[in-house]
Amino acid sequence: MQKQATEEQLSVVDRYMSGESFKVMAFAGAGKTTTLKMISDRSPSRKGLYLAFNKRLADEAKTKFPKNVQCATFHSFAFRNTPRWLTEKLKRPRILPSHISDKFGLKQIELKNGSDKFTLTPNQQSSLILKAINDYCDYSGTKITYKNVLGVMPNHIPEILHADIADYLTKYVYQLWCDFLSEKGSFAINHNIYFKEWCLSNPILNYDYLLIDEAQDLSATQFKVLIGQQQSQAVYVGDSSQQIYEWRGAVNSMQNLPLKSEYLTQSFRFGESIATVSNIILQRALNETRPMRGNKLIDSKVFNDKNIENSNGILCRTNAVAFAKFVELSSKNIPARIAFETNTILKFTEDAQKLKANIPVDSGDLMGFQSWFDLLDYIEQSGDANLKTLVKIIDEYGPEQIKSLINKSQNIESNILVTTAHKAKGLEFDRVSIEDDFQYKLIGNELQMSKEEARLIYVALTRAKKNLHLQGVFDLIQALKNPNITIKFK
Repeated sequence: MQKQATEEQLSVVDRYMSGESFKVMAFAGAGKTTTLKMISDRSPSRKGLYLAFNKRLADEAKTKFPKNVQCATFHSFAFRNTPRWLTEKLKRPRILPSHISDKFGLKQIELKNGSDKFTLTPNQQSSLILKAINDYCDYSGTKITYKNVLGVMPNHIPEILHADIADYLTKYVYQLWCDFLSEKGSFAINHNIYFKEWCLSNPILNYDYLLIDEAQDLSATQFKVLIGQQQSQAVYVGDSSQQIYEWRGAVNSMQNLPLKSEYLTQSFRFGESIATVSNIILQRALNETRPMRGNKLIDSKVFNDKNIENSNGILCRTNAVAFAKFVELSSKNIPARIAFETNTILKFTEDAQKLKANIPVDSGDLMGFQSWFDLLDYIEQSGDANLKTLVKIIDEYGPEQIKSLINKSQNIESNILVTTAHKAKGLEFDRVSIEDDFQYKLIGNELQMSKEEARLIYVALTRAKKNLHLQGVFDLIQALKNPNITIKFK
C-alpha cells in the first residue's frame, strides 16, 4: 500500500489547485485513483463528479472519495437524467431480428458478385440494422448515414457489395431509431440508445470539477460531451497505451486533448523486471519516450516459458483460445474459473449446427455465410485464426460437451482465472501466463502488427504483480529488442 505521495502525484495536485483543466498520463498500476482522491481531499468545499469507465470502478470509488464527490459511470449518470418513459423501455422483451423484419416487411435480397450470387435474408438484414444503430451511438455524429452500416459490415461479405447493401439498409436504420425514441414506439431499447439521446441534448454538468478516469477509452460521443463542459475544471486521467477499445469507437482522448500534461510513471503493482519488459513494448512499438518505473519493493520475475498450471491469471487474445485453455485445465483436473464471452462460444456452437444443416444464420460471427463449406473456404483463404480455433473446438468436442463444460464452469471455486486481455483490463494477478494467440507476424527482419495489438499486449503484460510467464509473446519481445527488426504497422 502506498504510504507517501510521490513527486509526480504532488505535481498533479499542484496543477489542479491552479484551477486549469489538464490531463494526467498514467502508466499501468501508477495509482490513478489514489491521485484523484488526493485532488478531492484538497477541495472539500467544491462539488465534484468522478466518471468511471465501468460500474466496478465507480463502486470502488464510492468507498474512497469524500461525500462532495459524486461517483458514477457515464451511462448511470445519463440514466438519471433521461425521461422515465424512455428508460422504462429497457424493461421490455429483448428485440430480435425477426421483430424488425416483420415491422418493416423486409424481403430476402440477392446481389451478384461476378458470376456468384450473394443472399441476405430478412433477419440478416435486421442484424445489420441493429449493429448500425450501435455504431451510430458510439460515434459523435448527429445524423444516421450509410457509413454507420458500412462500419459494421462483416469481412466475409464481398467488399464490392458493401455500398449497395448500406444504401439499401440506411433508411431502415433511421426508421428503427425513430421508433426507439418515440413514446409510442413498440421496441425495447438498450443502454446505448438513451445514452446517445442524452448526449445529443448537449447536457450541462453542473459541477465545479470533473475527474474522468480511464479517459483513453472514451467514445467519440462521450468525448464530445466532456469537451463542451467549459464551465467546469476537468482532469482527464488515463494511459493512451491502454486504449484497447478502438474497435468499438474509443477515440484515445489522452492523445487528442489539447491540454497540458502531468505524468505518473511510477508503478506500484510490480517490480523492475516486469517494468523492463513492458517498456520494450511502450518504447519500441508505441513510441513512448518516458520509461515506466517498477516498484523496487516488489521482487518480480519474468520467465520465458508458459506455466498455466501454476498461474492464477491465464490471459488470451480470443474467446476461442480462452475456452481451449479452460478445457486443457479441466482435462488435467485443475479447477479454473472463466471470464470471457461464453455466450459467444455457445452462440457459435448453435449457429454452426444451423449452417451445417444449410439453415441461414441471422446474426453473429457466422452471419452471411451461405454454407458450412463457405465458412471453411473463407478460413482457408483469409487465415482467420479465431474462426479456425472455434471450428476446431466444434469438431473436437461437439455441441453438447461444449455446453456442459461452460455450465460446469459457473460453479467452480478456484483462484485460477482464464480470461482474455480485454476482460483482464483493470485486474491484477500474482502470476500471469500469456498465451500465443496474439496477432502479429515475424517475416524475416520485418515485424507486422497493429498499434492496437501492441496496446493489448502491453495491457496483458502489466496485469502481473510477481511472476510473468511470457512464452506466448516471447518471440515478439525478442524481435522488439533487436534494432535490426523493422516494424510495419497495419
